[in-house]
Amino acid sequence: MELAKQTSAAFHVTADDPPILIFHGEKDNQVLLGQSLRIQQVYREAKLPITLHILKGSGHGGDEFYWGHQRELMVEFLDKHLVTERGEKLAACARLTDSFITSSKTIGRRIEPSCGPFRY
Repeated sequence: MELAKQTSAAFHVTADDPPILIFHGEKDNQVLLGQSLRIQQVYREAKLPITLHILKGSGHGGDEFYWGHQRELMVEFLDKHLVTERGEKLAACARLTDSFITSSKTIGRRIEPSCGPFRY
């Protein structure tokens, strides 16, 4: 049981953890939905910002996690939680591009040189 606790993110949440955004496929059979629901519960108990979106009909990953409405939700989350050390919102100094880092499927953002470093 102790080993299971060591490998579960839910047992490592601390008050200084950053905001978290989770997209979880409803039909994911590799990472059970219960794991995302548990981390959501622990974050809420710790009064930490967490956003969980369950993608209906989706499995473990795929293009649907990064395009369309999910992309908008991701940008909205980043704009809400990331600010520069000067207090600027990400949207004030970053231009959303259509470029993606295809190897990891991560959404691309072009940060202007005057921006950053960022904090949450």
